[in-house]
Amino acid sequence: MTEPVAITNNREMLRSSLEQQVREIRPLRAVNYTDNWMDVIGFFSDIGKRLNTFETVFSIQLTGNESSSAISQVEALFRDNRDDWLLGTLLGYYYFSFLQDTGRCSAVLSDIANLIETPTVCQAINDRLKLLNQGVTDQTGTLYQRQEAMLNQRLTTFTNKHGQCPCALMELAQTQEEQPLFEELSQFWAIDPESGQIILKEHLVRHRKASDRHQRMSRVVRHQPTTFEQPDNQ
Repeated sequence: MTEPVAITNNREMLRSSLEQQVREIRPLRAVNYTDNWMDVIGFFSDIGKRLNTFETVFSIQLTGNESSSAISQVEALFRDNRDDWLLGTLLGYYYFSFLQDTGRCSAVLSDIANLIETPTVCQAINDRLKLLNQGVTDQTGTLYQRQEAMLNQRLTTFTNKHGQCPCALMELAQTQEEQPLFEELSQFWAIDPESGQIILKEHLVRHRKASDRHQRMSRVVRHQPTTFEQPDNQ
């Protein structure tokens, strides 16, 4: 039986609002890692505050043991919708909060981490869980690579559509809901005005300093008189 249109539309509005709320969760800085456990706990605590909305959006019908019933339903949904980052986030919450199984939580977040739509905060939580469970030490590098790949893809799309590079990273946001994500990314990434490439701001600063130093040295060399310009003292 098909659901009434009004109910479906209401669910879509709820989902859009919920996605935005998850994107705005800031228990951590996505690149500058602090206390891994506290950040993971803080993130899933914020997800738990929105649990009723999650269950409404995904039509979860609870019976008997509510946590077991919900986990079974979400696992079944996720098997058929592995490209749904919001659903993966909910399943990760159940694994972490009800089963205390950080391994399974890390596995499901890894499944959604490479999706372009997945918020930076979810990607960072995935990196932290891998660090905690597997001893991964290069979590910052992994996150950088994923962000760079996503931004370069968006940059190519923008350039093909408009025939020119954007003036600012924020222009790569395709919807209003994505603006908080790109606002956060703008803290770490920029578009190099010379090459038109995505580059880390810290690298851009070093590149500019090196370029300025090279230009200064070039001017010094250019203005030194050659042998043929030396005055004849004889």
